[in-house]
Amino acid sequence: MNDKTRRIATGAGNDEDLSPFQMMSRLEVHFLPNTTANDIQLRRQLYTMKWSSGTSMEYFANEIRALANRINTTERMRVAKKGGNPSFIGDRDMVAVLVMSLPNEFDTEVTLIERESDTTFEKAVETLRTREQQLKVIASDTSSANSVQNGRKYPPCDVCGKYGHPAAKCFKNGFKRGGNHGG
Repeated sequence: MNDKTRRIATGAGNDEDLSPFQMMSRLEVHFLPNTTANDIQLRRQLYTMKWSSGTSMEYFANEIRALANRINTTERMRVAKKGGNPSFIGDRDMVAVLVMSLPNEFDTEVTLIERESDTTFEKAVETLRTREQQLKVIASDTSSANSVQNGRKYPPCDVCGKYGHPAAKCFKNGFKRGGNHGG
């Protein structure tokens, strides 16, 4: 942490006088002021989030939760200062963001989530996490099956079980190579 940031975090006091949480709170207030513009920026960031295949469903859900919490905190502060009706981010909004950018492999689960009337964000995450695990198992089974076949021209022979030749050319058939007799 540079000197300027340290002074902001500690209020020009000693590091030992404040807990890390208090320092972080001071830094957030300084660098992320709770303004209407910040609220709109956070909402835009939330609604344009995209899930990428390299991230886990849990990580993506945590990102959504964190942004929703920041937006709701900003909204509470805005209402406390200026009054009016709050516009909090609820479960339905978070579910919409969660399912918005998923690939086709999740279509069945997305349809189930959308049609369920009392779905919560946590239930939706659990449903998608289960599907994510299923897809990982399928992918690992497929890759292990492919690794067995990689580099092999023929499947195992029906007669002797060895690789490298079809059953019609198996030496155990008693025929010379090139014969058209199957086993």
